[in-house]
Amino acid sequence: MGNRSVRGEAGRAEIFVLGGFALVIAAAFLWALVLHEKPAPSDDAAPADPVVAAGSPGVTPTPTTPATAALPPPRTYRVVGGVNLREGPGSNTKMLSRLDDRQTVVVVCKTVGQNVTGPDGSTDLWLRLDLGEYGVGFVSALYVNVGDDLENPRRIGDCAAPATR
Repeated sequence: MGNRSVRGEAGRAEIFVLGGFALVIAAAFLWALVLHEKPAPSDDAAPADPVVAAGSPGVTPTPTTPATAALPPPRTYRVVGGVNLREGPGSNTKMLSRLDDRQTVVVVCKTVGQNVTGPDGSTDLWLRLDLGEYGVGFVSALYVNVGDDLENPRRIGDCAAPATR
Protein backbone atom coordinates (compact mmCIF):
# COMPACT_ATOMS: atom_id res chain seq x y z
CA MET A 1 0.00 0.00 0.00
CA GLY A 2 2.88 2.30 0.62
CA ASN A 3 3.81 2.09 -3.08
CA ARG A 4 0.46 3.44 -4.18
CA SER A 5 0.86 6.43 -1.95
CA VAL A 6 4.30 7.24 -3.41
CA ARG A 7 3.05 6.87 -6.98
CA GLY A 8 0.10 9.10 -6.24
CA GLU A 9 2.34 11.82 -4.83
CA ALA A 10 4.71 11.56 -7.81
CA GLY A 11 1.77 11.81 -10.20
CA ARG A 12 0.45 14.88 -8.40
CA ALA A 13 3.88 16.52 -8.48
CA GLU A 14 4.12 15.82 -12.20
CA ILE A 15 0.69 17.35 -12.78
CA PHE A 16 1.67 20.34 -10.64
CA VAL A 17 4.89 20.93 -12.70
CA LEU A 18 3.05 20.54 -16.02
CA GLY A 19 0.28 22.84 -14.80
CA GLY A 20 2.84 25.48 -13.81
CA PHE A 21 4.53 25.15 -17.19
CA ALA A 22 1.16 25.55 -18.96
CA LEU A 23 0.48 28.64 -16.87
CA VAL A 24 3.80 30.22 -17.91
CA ILE A 25 3.10 29.47 -21.59
CA ALA A 26 -0.43 30.89 -21.31
CA ALA A 27 0.89 34.05 -19.64
CA ALA A 28 3.47 34.53 -22.41
CA PHE A 29 0.81 33.98 -25.06
CA LEU A 30 -1.52 36.44 -23.36
CA TRP A 31 1.25 39.03 -23.14
CA ALA A 32 2.05 38.62 -26.83
CA LEU A 33 -1.57 39.00 -27.89
CA VAL A 34 -3.01 41.52 -25.50
CA LEU A 35 -0.58 43.22 -23.21
CA HIS A 36 2.32 43.78 -25.60
CA GLU A 37 2.73 47.49 -26.45
CA LYS A 38 1.08 48.35 -29.75
CA PRO A 39 1.41 51.56 -31.77
CA ALA A 40 -1.23 54.16 -31.04
CA PRO A 41 -4.14 53.92 -33.47
CA SER A 42 -4.22 56.63 -36.10
CA ASP A 43 -7.22 58.77 -36.96
CA ASP A 44 -7.27 57.27 -40.45
CA ALA A 45 -9.55 54.29 -41.04
CA ALA A 46 -7.30 52.83 -43.77
CA PRO A 47 -4.01 51.12 -42.86
CA ALA A 48 -0.91 53.27 -43.26
CA ASP A 49 1.05 52.91 -46.49
CA PRO A 50 4.72 51.89 -45.97
CA VAL A 51 5.83 55.05 -47.80
CA VAL A 52 4.05 57.99 -46.20
CA ALA A 53 4.47 61.69 -46.83
CA ALA A 54 6.15 63.49 -43.95
CA GLY A 55 3.69 65.28 -41.71
CA SER A 56 0.69 63.11 -42.63
CA PRO A 57 -1.97 63.20 -39.88
CA GLY A 58 -1.84 60.30 -37.44
CA VAL A 59 1.41 58.85 -38.81
CA THR A 60 4.64 58.75 -36.85
CA PRO A 61 7.69 57.78 -38.93
CA THR A 62 9.12 54.42 -37.88
CA PRO A 63 11.59 52.06 -39.56
CA THR A 64 8.61 50.52 -41.41
CA THR A 65 7.09 53.87 -42.40
CA PRO A 66 9.93 56.15 -43.53
CA ALA A 67 9.21 59.86 -43.76
CA THR A 68 9.82 60.32 -47.46
CA ALA A 69 7.94 62.71 -49.65
CA ALA A 70 5.63 61.15 -52.19
CA LEU A 71 7.06 61.16 -55.69
CA PRO A 72 5.43 63.29 -58.35
CA PRO A 73 3.97 61.42 -61.33
CA PRO A 74 6.54 60.12 -63.84
CA ARG A 75 7.21 62.44 -66.81
CA THR A 76 8.50 61.90 -70.31
CA TYR A 77 11.67 63.54 -71.62
CA ARG A 78 14.02 63.11 -74.57
CA VAL A 79 17.50 61.58 -74.55
CA VAL A 80 20.30 63.89 -75.69
CA GLY A 81 23.08 62.34 -77.79
CA GLY A 82 22.46 58.74 -76.78
CA VAL A 83 23.33 57.08 -73.48
CA ASN A 84 23.82 53.68 -71.89
CA LEU A 85 20.96 52.50 -69.70
CA ARG A 86 22.42 51.02 -66.49
CA GLU A 87 21.23 48.69 -63.76
CA GLY A 88 22.21 51.22 -61.06
CA PRO A 89 23.36 54.85 -60.77
CA GLY A 90 26.93 54.31 -61.98
CA SER A 91 28.86 53.35 -65.11
CA ASN A 92 30.30 50.42 -63.14
CA THR A 93 26.88 48.73 -63.01
CA LYS A 94 25.57 46.35 -65.66
CA MET A 95 24.62 47.96 -68.99
CA LEU A 96 21.04 47.03 -69.85
CA SER A 97 20.62 48.78 -73.21
CA ARG A 98 21.58 51.76 -75.33
CA LEU A 99 19.16 54.68 -75.64
CA ASP A 100 19.30 56.67 -78.88
CA ASP A 101 19.43 60.42 -79.39
CA ARG A 102 15.94 61.99 -79.12
CA GLN A 103 14.40 58.78 -77.80
CA THR A 104 11.54 59.43 -75.36
CA VAL A 105 11.98 58.06 -71.84
CA VAL A 106 9.81 58.04 -68.69
CA VAL A 107 11.64 59.56 -65.69
CA VAL A 108 10.43 58.34 -62.29
CA CYS A 109 12.89 60.08 -59.94
CA LYS A 110 16.51 61.17 -59.44
CA THR A 111 19.24 59.86 -57.16
CA VAL A 112 22.88 60.57 -56.40
CA GLY A 113 25.37 58.20 -57.98
CA GLN A 114 28.71 58.19 -59.74
CA ASN A 115 29.91 61.58 -61.00
CA VAL A 116 29.79 61.76 -64.81
CA THR A 117 31.52 64.36 -66.99
CA GLY A 118 30.26 65.12 -70.49
CA PRO A 119 30.32 67.90 -73.09
CA ASP A 120 27.80 69.96 -71.09
CA GLY A 121 29.50 69.67 -67.68
CA SER A 122 29.42 67.10 -64.90
CA THR A 123 26.90 65.78 -62.40
CA ASP A 124 26.41 62.98 -59.91
CA LEU A 125 22.65 62.94 -60.47
CA TRP A 126 21.14 59.91 -62.16
CA LEU A 127 17.59 59.40 -63.37
CA ARG A 128 15.58 56.28 -62.69
CA LEU A 129 13.62 55.35 -65.80
CA ASP A 130 10.46 53.28 -66.02
CA LEU A 131 10.80 50.85 -68.90
CA GLY A 132 7.32 49.41 -68.55
CA GLU A 133 7.37 45.63 -68.91
CA TYR A 134 11.20 45.74 -69.11
CA GLY A 135 11.63 47.03 -65.54
CA VAL A 136 13.73 50.01 -64.46
CA GLY A 137 17.11 51.44 -65.35
CA PHE A 138 19.32 54.44 -64.68
CA VAL A 139 20.99 57.06 -66.90
CA SER A 140 23.13 60.06 -66.05
CA ALA A 141 21.04 63.23 -65.90
CA LEU A 142 23.53 64.80 -68.34
CA TYR A 143 22.02 62.81 -71.18
CA VAL A 144 18.31 63.53 -70.72
CA ASN A 145 16.80 66.92 -71.59
CA VAL A 146 15.01 67.61 -68.29
CA GLY A 147 15.77 71.35 -68.17
CA ASP A 148 14.96 73.04 -64.87
CA ASP A 149 12.79 70.08 -63.79
CA LEU A 150 15.89 68.45 -62.29
CA GLU A 151 15.96 71.11 -59.57
CA ASN A 152 12.19 71.07 -58.97
CA PRO A 153 11.14 68.27 -56.57
CA ARG A 154 7.53 68.69 -57.70
CA ARG A 155 8.58 67.71 -61.23
CA ILE A 156 11.31 65.09 -60.57
CA GLY A 157 11.42 63.78 -57.00
CA ASP A 158 14.27 62.12 -55.14
CA CYS A 159 14.32 58.32 -55.21
CA ALA A 160 14.20 56.81 -51.72
CA ALA A 161 16.75 54.21 -52.78
CA PRO A 162 18.07 53.13 -56.15
CA ALA A 163 15.99 50.21 -57.39
CA THR A 164 17.66 47.64 -59.58
CA ARG A 165 16.20 44.72 -61.35
